[in-house]
Parts: sequence; structure tokens; C-alpha cells
Amino acid sequence: MITLDFGKIAALRIGGKDVTELRRGSVLMWVAPPQISLTSGSGYAGSIYEASQPGGQWFADGLPIHGATAQTWIMTARYEGAAIQYDLPISPQPVEIEIQSGTGFTGSVYRASRAGGQWYADGLPIPGARGQTFTMTIALEGAAISFTTFTAPRSNIIQIAASH
Repeated sequence: MITLDFGKIAALRIGGKDVTELRRGSVLMWVAPPQISLTSGSGYAGSIYEASQPGGQWFADGLPIHGATAQTWIMTARYEGAAIQYDLPISPQPVEIEIQSGTGFTGSVYRASRAGGQWYADGLPIPGARGQTFTMTIALEGAAISFTTFTAPRSNIIQIAASH
């Protein structure tokens, strides 16, 4: 438990928000970043990784692993040697998407109101599309485009050498 003497605090910012208006008896809560561990195997294909918290997304080398949203994940040969991480989504804060330039078709630039997330097309992660902006490609025209933000900092990283 952390006790704060609000009479001595000149300014307090948490997560980029000014919280100096808090008074005695206020409760501050934050979510600790998830931790991941290797729970079974040697880290190679068939090994089981587990996150300390449910409801997140598994990543390999910073890119989301398609369909890997359970609390446990089984390593496949495809991801051997990759840096494995796990992020929790920021749920209560909506993200707005606007078309910054263009008409929505190929070459148009989409912009999310918040940074730190992943772009999706028809519910599937768009490989490499993790910036605040995304440029539409002809292959994705007609898809439902969305953006999900994730907490920072991310989980710890586990990386096992590619060859064993």
C-alpha cells in the first residue's frame, strides 16, 4: 500500500493525467503489467507459455500472433527464436478512427485517436500495422478496419535461440 500526503504534493500526474484534485481517502488503482513465463517445455515448439493475467494478446517480435488471445499459448516452430510478449488491452478508453487523407480507399491514411495499439482488418491483425496511422492497401479495401490499444509497459520478454 502506498500512502500519499496530499498536503505536500504540488503536482501529481499518473498515466499522463493530472490527479492533483484527489483528496484524503481517495483510492488510486493501476494495473501491473502482465508477466509471462515458460510453464512447460524448453521454449521450443510444443512448449507452453502462460500469462499472469487473462484477456490479452500474444506477440512475436512485436507483431500479434493471430488467434493467440488465451492466457496460455503453445509455441510453434514458426515462432522459434522470436521475442514473445503479451499485452492487455486498455478497455475503458474508446479509440476513434478518422480518415486523415484520401477517401478511404487505397492510399488513404487512417489515424487512431490514441497510439500504442494494433490495426485490424475484419477482426484479424494487419501484420506490421502498429503505429497510430495506417495506410490502406488494395488488398484490404472493403474490410472493416479497427484499432485496439494496449497497455504500456508490456510484459516481460522471453526469447529462446532459434536453433536447439
